[in-house]
Amino acid sequence: CVDSDELSDSIRDLLLINPKNIAVRNIISEKLKDVKEKILLQQTRDEQQGVTKFDDNYVEPNTDRTTHNLIVDLNKYFHLNKSTKNHSELVSLKTRFDDLINYNTNDYQLFYHYSRILKLLSDKTGELNYLNRSLKISSNSPRIKNAIAKHHFYNGDYEKAVIIFEELIGIGYDDINLSCGKFSFSLVKLYFLCLLYLSKYDEILLKTEN
Repeated sequence: CVDSDELSDSIRDLLLINPKNIAVRNIISEKLKDVKEKILLQQTRDEQQGVTKFDDNYVEPNTDRTTHNLIVDLNKYFHLNKSTKNHSELVSLKTRFDDLINYNTNDYQLFYHYSRILKLLSDKTGELNYLNRSLKISSNSPRIKNAIAKHHFYNGDYEKAVIIFEELIGIGYDDINLSCGKFSFSLVKLYFLCLLYLSKYDEILLKTEN
């Protein structure tokens, strides 16, 4: 036991003394510092801009640092001008999400944000699959349900979309006091467009008479 302890101490001393290991530790330490600063900066911006759980770019509090960093990078990509968006950068983000998803199948955020990438890549089947996987983990999330409804809407499946929109309105998310202005406006607008495209004119008149 004493020999074992002495060996452990020796290994530890070598790790501390070896300049290469010191250099590696310094690099890792700097990278971790950079990631922390980037996350804190983004959190400050989100607070200033009033980002809520209803927004696509929202990140849950206490999210794993690696996951948080990746979502921040994805959100930055979404905010780029169309002319400056690089397809290879999107593919790189997809690969990074693939790697994390392989090791973490319990974080709904990974599936949700991965679906945003698949949407950009026009993978409609994959997008809906990962939205549903995300919903299985976070079954009450309004933004996931809304994303699924919008997927159906923009793919012309108004019957499926209107059911989800009605559910969200029934909960009260059409009220900006329970959601937010942008979410509420989009929800009501798409709901009534569904009714219009489904030729449910009487229902539209009934719901708008007041």
